[in-house]
Amino acid sequence: MKLNKAKTTILLVTHYMILTEDGEDTDQRIRSYLKDKVKRIVHITNPFPYIPDRDSHLIIYENGKKIQQFKVSVVKGPHWIQYLHHVLLIYYFLMKSGFSYDLCIAMENLSFMAIYPLRFLGFIKRVVYYSLDFVPTRFSNPLLNRFYHLIDRIACKLSDRNWVMVRKQMAARLKYGITANNSAPFSVVPNGYDIKKINVRLTDKIDLYNIVYAGGFREGTGVNLVIKTMPLLIKKFPNIRLTIIGTGQEEAKLKRLISDLKIGKHVNFLGYIASFWDLTDILATKSIGLAPYKPIPGSFSYFADPSKIKLYMASGLPVITTNVTTLSKVISKTKSGIVIDYSEESLYNALAAMLNNKTEYKLYKDAAIKLANRFDIGHILDFAIRKVPN
Repeated sequence: MKLNKAKTTILLVTHYMILTEDGEDTDQRIRSYLKDKVKRIVHITNPFPYIPDRDSHLIIYENGKKIQQFKVSVVKGPHWIQYLHHVLLIYYFLMKSGFSYDLCIAMENLSFMAIYPLRFLGFIKRVVYYSLDFVPTRFSNPLLNRFYHLIDRIACKLSDRNWVMVRKQMAARLKYGITANNSAPFSVVPNGYDIKKINVRLTDKIDLYNIVYAGGFREGTGVNLVIKTMPLLIKKFPNIRLTIIGTGQEEAKLKRLISDLKIGKHVNFLGYIASFWDLTDILATKSIGLAPYKPIPGSFSYFADPSKIKLYMASGLPVITTNVTTLSKVISKTKSGIVIDYSEESLYNALAAMLNNKTEYKLYKDAAIKLANRFDIGHILDFAIRKVPN
């Protein structure tokens, strides 16, 4: 499919964790890139039921400029009631924005199922089903889990093109009967960033002993491992500081851990940074990005694309991570970071190896910046959209 700036219209239907203007989540980065490439882009996004935000949004861009934003509160109640309301709100918003589009990108299978009738009736010419992750056990309830896999199979079959973040998602679907013979073609469309807009600092312009964790505070992300390793690091590097950016359900527990370890003066909690560009500016001043995911079989991290790691490298930071992520082999091969076992000793040794030698650190940093160029969202989306049938 070829985009025409004077004619092409795109509908983006998603759910969100965090809604920002300038590119925190994948859908917002897609919108930010495509708004200057097409005549009109309409973004309908609903809140996941488990986040505090209760508003669904309609956002319309024409010729690169936002011309309208409208929101409606989602009803309270069980998750299935909220999801049903999301479907109704999608069509309510479409009554305001129009029903006809050249392309719809539907993220998650529920968004796809909600919008597919318009593809069937010919109002939408092409629909892409973009699954950001794929987890064999999405729900603990077996009935809900079977329903999740049922609508995923239907979406994969009925779409004009399937986009997945990582190749693992395609392999995992084989167990559920989704093959190349009974579904639309697949494309791997990983997370990307507008690399040229992110400012990167030279090695002599950063604080070498200020390491950073940015992301959610939940089980499996490894932020607690970072905190537990700090006392040993402080003995080796008395000037070391850890900057923690983000929020989540484990925040109070993490702060208690910092207090118990008596390392408060070495840890700076910045909380959630609302502006994406403020976040990248802060990251660029740090030395090493930390993403030591805990190996939990079947977790989201095994089947998702590690956007946090890519953002670190796009901001000029080498990374330390575990082999849970799909990028671990590439990181090891390119020496853009160090892949560790999930242990305090392994994390300490990796950090010490980078911080002990500034020349060695610069090699890691340069390799990370070079690797980040592969994650330019323009190259990723242009290639993926060209494979969508006309």
